[in-house]
Amino acid sequence: MSKIYRHGGNVYEYERNTGFRPVDFSANINPLGMPDGAAEAYADAFAGCVNYPDPACSSLKEAVAYYENVPLSYLMCGCGADGLLFRICYGLKPKKAILTAPSFTEYEKALRAAGSAVDYHFLSERDGFCLTENILSDIPGHDIFIMANPDNPVGNIAERGLLEKIVSVCRRENCVFLADECFIDFTEKACSSKIFLKDFSNVIVLKAFTKMFAMPGLRLGYLMTANEDFTGLFEAAGQHWSVSYPAAVCGEAVLRDKDFPEKTRKYVADQSAFLKRALASSGFKIYGSEANFIFFRSSIYDLDKRLEKEGFMIRECSDYKGLGPGFYRIAVKTASDNAALIEAVERCVKHG
Repeated sequence: MSKIYRHGGNVYEYERNTGFRPVDFSANINPLGMPDGAAEAYADAFAGCVNYPDPACSSLKEAVAYYENVPLSYLMCGCGADGLLFRICYGLKPKKAILTAPSFTEYEKALRAAGSAVDYHFLSERDGFCLTENILSDIPGHDIFIMANPDNPVGNIAERGLLEKIVSVCRRENCVFLADECFIDFTEKACSSKIFLKDFSNVIVLKAFTKMFAMPGLRLGYLMTANEDFTGLFEAAGQHWSVSYPAAVCGEAVLRDKDFPEKTRKYVADQSAFLKRALASSGFKIYGSEANFIFFRSSIYDLDKRLEKEGFMIRECSDYKGLGPGFYRIAVKTASDNAALIEAVERCVKHG
């Protein structure tokens, strides 16, 4: 029997079971929603759906290249970051991979689907689940190392010095380094691994429009690498038209709003501080949480079930390798939603 991987954002099952839509804190989407212009672009894209989309995503890649300040040749677009993740694994066919634990469960799923054996570098709660130089001795003997920065579900950030050591060890050991940076635009504290692309042909950076631009339903992502052999393998590892026309058009449109990421960062920082203070006051232990979500530990092992009864959905994290009962993750949402959630949490704590 195949293993079931659970994720946040399944509001549909909740609605089927209860008859109403919950306030979803389980999926980490920008609380400000999509940038202005996205809806208009989507409506305008309807007429273009009578034609096949551009398989090269030429216009979209030009917009992404400008946004990321990287050469056009470094880019490949795809059906969400997870779609590109599978193409990377199918294209490279690594025999042996190493992941941190806890980490995004889709990494393991994609690797195993491509026939890879998977080892784990377990992060210590004593260190706040932070990645340390201990990872360096675990990289040899592996074909690929995948990590997120900020990581998921904890939200810790890897320092530049450690990243430099990781990419250097990976190159020495003929190991691909894949940096998932889907949450990096929510903070200015993190160092992007795209700074290594020019000098390290073993580096791949993965990003998506899902989180910052609140477009999970359109499925749009991109990767960056200076290694043209890699992109050739990835293009051959999946369908020809992997990005729909509406997704490409909306992707271009949202990148035109130059102020949107900074406006988001300020809003998220303010609301994140509120949530951290409130959760700490309720006796919860907070870790990492440098992106648009809060990761914490509670002595209430059924907090997610209690909050479901209150109309809120949060991410219970015991299914993450390296974690157990009592670990939870919540998204940073609007001020009113955040306040309502905290009131519900306080009721749960009060009733023991």
